[in-house]
Amino acid sequence: LSRLSTLHNVAPSTSPMAGVSASRLMLPVPIIPSRNMVYPKVQSVDSTLEQAIYDTIINQVINHHCPHVSRSVPNFVRSLLTHLRPRRVAKPFRSTDRHRNITVTSDSDPGSPVMKLDRDQIEQFKSEGYLFIPDCFSAAEASRLLQESHKVYAMDREEVVRETSGVARTAFAAHTYNEGFRLLGAHPRLIKPVMQLLDEDVYMHQYKVNAKAAFDGEVWQWHQDFGTWHRDDEMPEPRAMNIAVYLDDVTPANGPLLFIPGSHKDGTLPAGHDIETTSYPLWTLDRETVTRLAEQGGIAAPVGKAGAMVMFHCNLVHASPPNISPFGRTIVYLSLCAVSNHIRRYKRAEFIAHRDFTPIAPLADNCLSDLGAEAA
Repeated sequence: LSRLSTLHNVAPSTSPMAGVSASRLMLPVPIIPSRNMVYPKVQSVDSTLEQAIYDTIINQVINHHCPHVSRSVPNFVRSLLTHLRPRRVAKPFRSTDRHRNITVTSDSDPGSPVMKLDRDQIEQFKSEGYLFIPDCFSAAEASRLLQESHKVYAMDREEVVRETSGVARTAFAAHTYNEGFRLLGAHPRLIKPVMQLLDEDVYMHQYKVNAKAAFDGEVWQWHQDFGTWHRDDEMPEPRAMNIAVYLDDVTPANGPLLFIPGSHKDGTLPAGHDIETTSYPLWTLDRETVTRLAEQGGIAAPVGKAGAMVMFHCNLVHASPPNISPFGRTIVYLSLCAVSNHIRRYKRAEFIAHRDFTPIAPLADNCLSDLGAEAA
């Protein structure tokens, strides 16, 4: 708008946009093209700003400086601005733009607050299949756990799976041999929201500390977790959920999680057993299926600071690209299953698919501060 004012000798002070911060106009979102998408796509334009933009273009550019232009032009501009408004018909690639906080209500024990999702959060989870919560943990809590991950990756254990380069890829069942991850595995900020959504006590089906090492972190192909749990472990129903806790900042550059919003509604999809692409076997989806789902729902990348948390449905289609950046990316995954829905088959190693179906008793909210005291 400033450039238009300069080109057409319009004083900025006379503009309907005077005093409006340029940063409020458009927030560009990175995109992966979709056949139905509407260009250009913006994150938010409220009606007041839209009208101000419209008035500025019409009054200052067309009416004042181009009187010979057809009067149909304003209709065209209004149509364009209508298309700028965020719409549900197109789902491009985006960094997660719904940052909601868990509501904390006091329990009788002040050291153990009740973690409760509000109605909007529950509806968002049902619709999109995931919920991103920034600042779920403090920077200090995330830092303590990151230090614990370094200790775990240095261990020579069968639970620590390594990339072809030799760097750690994932550490299974870290809660059984590391105190910090034991505490995190029963943290109320993680356990109670899942219990709320599943309406039942939960047990730990799987626990992973995943690394995307700088330069060497390999791809995780497109997949659904429940597909593996159902085929390999005979988990009866998709009454399970993943919790991901960021121990490093997760950026678009260091191999972030990628979700296809709404894909959990398609149920458990056909998949092939990939035992060659990466160092860990996985039931993966074919390109045609991923393309169809992405054209319907787009692709979301929930990036955020260390301490953020994202919870997602076990049938949500997800993946992560290689990390060729110089920045590592460590995420802890808790796979929580309703106790009544426990696995029936014990084909895989117990450290991969746990057989202890004891309900998790959430600890006090400040349990990780005890970890800091022990370290000191």
